[in-house]
Amino acid sequence: MANYVKSYNIWIWVVSILIPVVVAILFMIRIPNVAPLDFAKNPFLTSSKETVGKEVSDLYHIPLL
Repeated sequence: MANYVKSYNIWIWVVSILIPVVVAILFMIRIPNVAPLDFAKNPFLTSSKETVGKEVSDLYHIPLL
């Protein structure tokens, strides 16, 4: 039983390393004659100061002024 679990742990470790590496490689590939996907922005980078302030205050239980 321990060997069975150990083999799964190794596969989980390998796959968890390979997935981000493969995604990073795929993001580096440029397709000819296709415009870049500029509309796909990171939603975490576009959040407003009020939203971030509320999230931090909720997380640390700090009252907003």
